[in-house]
Amino acid sequence: MAVLFTLLFTSIAGLSSLGSGAPSPPLCGAWCRTAPDDEACEVDKRLTSCTGEYCNTTCGLWSMNMLSGEKPPIPCAIFEMSAGYPIGTKPCRPDCLGPEVSPARWPLPLGLGLLCCNDECMPAVQRRHAFHPEYQCGVMQCPCNVFGSDCPDDWKRVTRLTKTPLDPSTAQQLYLYLSIPDWHAVMASFELGGATRIFVTHDMVSSDMPEADYSIASVTTPGVIELLSQTPLAYLHPNATATARAIRAMPNDVDRPGLVVNPSVGAFMNSKGTTLMGALTSGDSYGDRLLLVSTGVGLGAIRATVETLLKERGILSRLKQVIVYTGDRSVTHLPYRAHVEGWLTEADIETVVVLSRQDDSCSETDPLCATAHEASKRLPRLLAANPTVQRFVNGTSTDVNTPMAEQQMQMRSLSWRGGKIYVQHAVGLDMAKGGKLAADGWTFGNTMVVCVGRFEMVDQLPDVLRAVCQDEGQECRRFIDERLFQ
Repeated sequence: MAVLFTLLFTSIAGLSSLGSGAPSPPLCGAWCRTAPDDEACEVDKRLTSCTGEYCNTTCGLWSMNMLSGEKPPIPCAIFEMSAGYPIGTKPCRPDCLGPEVSPARWPLPLGLGLLCCNDECMPAVQRRHAFHPEYQCGVMQCPCNVFGSDCPDDWKRVTRLTKTPLDPSTAQQLYLYLSIPDWHAVMASFELGGATRIFVTHDMVSSDMPEADYSIASVTTPGVIELLSQTPLAYLHPNATATARAIRAMPNDVDRPGLVVNPSVGAFMNSKGTTLMGALTSGDSYGDRLLLVSTGVGLGAIRATVETLLKERGILSRLKQVIVYTGDRSVTHLPYRAHVEGWLTEADIETVVVLSRQDDSCSETDPLCATAHEASKRLPRLLAANPTVQRFVNGTSTDVNTPMAEQQMQMRSLSWRGGKIYVQHAVGLDMAKGGKLAADGWTFGNTMVVCVGRFEMVDQLPDVLRAVCQDEGQECRRFIDERLFQ
């Protein structure tokens, strides 16, 4: 089986080389049963839809997905690569997918985005399909602790749930209590930016709801996993947000809430697959300054990152500066306020708060309000002299016109109405000539940037930084490819 995976990985990596100048491979068919696993073939569009170079596949994948009968078994490694396109599936409808996994951002496996088993947002490959006759799609081969898998092998029971609503209750702070051994099992695989996957279950064996994913927000309290939960996007199908809504509806302080969590998965990574921790521990080849940018519930992942850096003083000592830029509507909405205030007094961490609207309740005697007031005076002056960032603030930059689902474009347009300066604009202005960061020696050659939070910010910040970098005539390709982590 390991040989099969190696052949499949190698052939998938090489499919993009079948460009317009190369002859098209033969149409996939029954002949693939006896062909080598890495034999190239073209998806038969009479059986499943595809587009462009994503129509190039291999006989090994075709046989696995299309020639194995109903409910074909899909190995975890294939699922993790998004290479499963089992018979009976089709592209998920737009309201099944959050903006971060829209077809424009995640076209795998066939160029049309993630696949679903039906029009009710049931994922194409799940363990539960083996036990439900109505689902004629791929069956997950367990164990498999990756995003999207419903394998129960690694589930750890939540013994207690408490929560703190954030005024005006658009977000909730969740505290999940586990046994100490289970907590260590969840956190053993934690990397900076790591998340846990939560299921609602009543038997510890199965769940009828898809997972909900949350960034881990603290690493310091054994037995407790802290998370931030935001209100699910209104346009998403109810089945796509069922678990998140169920958790938000649970009462505060409930024992045995019927929840399980998985060991931490994911991490902040650059486009080449290097994790943030990997970059931080590889000397100064990636830079000696770290900029952490967040909005909304993304501050949870930044909090866990800061906690880790303050524990790992050896890593922190190799960095000349660490600055957190966090954006929200007002200081009232800011999660983990006490922790952010603590960073203001931490010699190794600087914090900049960027508010998207005037906060009349904010006094300059409040340390967080003071940094927000300073930014509100400084940034408009910088914006007036920077036509590049002006285009992003006003929503007129050609860099923002990437293909997106209609709902996502509407979200984006609403975010920029009125020409507000958001945190992604603030970072661009401060990295440009005359900005706060540039004046302190931050360049695109010595700076690592992490961004996490609302989709609009995470999606636009790379475009803002690329445009500013090009204006400054600095090395931009390596910055975007290697020093930008999401």
